[in-house]
Amino acid sequence: MTRVLFLLITFLVLREPLAAQSEAVSNVDLSAGAQNKLQEQPDEKEMERVVFNDRNKLPDSPKPKIQHTDENSVCPRGEGSPCALLGGWLYFKDHMHLDEHQDTWWDAFTTEGMLESSGALLVSTALDIEGTQYCLKHKSCEELNPLMKLMKTKGEKYAVAMPLDVLAIWAVVRDKQRGHGARGFMILWCTAGVHTYFGLGGLAQGPPLPQQPSPRGTQVR
Repeated sequence: MTRVLFLLITFLVLREPLAAQSEAVSNVDLSAGAQNKLQEQPDEKEMERVVFNDRNKLPDSPKPKIQHTDENSVCPRGEGSPCALLGGWLYFKDHMHLDEHQDTWWDAFTTEGMLESSGALLVSTALDIEGTQYCLKHKSCEELNPLMKLMKTKGEKYAVAMPLDVLAIWAVVRDKQRGHGARGFMILWCTAGVHTYFGLGGLAQGPPLPQQPSPRGTQVR
């Protein structure tokens, strides 16, 4: 019994110092662990250096390899292939840029499609006037254009026809500047085709070419 009381008194006396020492040791361990964690975390300047200064050293992300496609087009399968946007019709790229917008009238006029169609209209108009005058001179045809019937000379016809062509070209190119060049392109080429038809027809309706005399000693049947 005496031994039990002695152990109980000893435990009560030594409990407070042991508890205080244990708490102090745990606080030291926790503070050391917190300091280690703070030291492991990079500071703001280090993060800025990694993100902004060293980003060029990072490898580029892999890019997918796409074959036989045009991702910049509304029809990714490319030219000559069916396009869903066109209702299944074959897609062909506009190499003459007829549907593109231009900032100025001159930029629209200097595109390939407008230069070709405008030149064809002016040349075919001159061919029409020359062919018609040729057959009228030999009285093998008559003028069908009521406006040109009022013009007696070839110069008067040029003075009327060429300004009309220039006005038509101006209107078509103006429409092309707004991105509607296909319509005017077809109008100019169709008009040029009509002028060419009548011009060649007038040249063909002229008098026949004189026959060359046959060499002496030969018989012409």
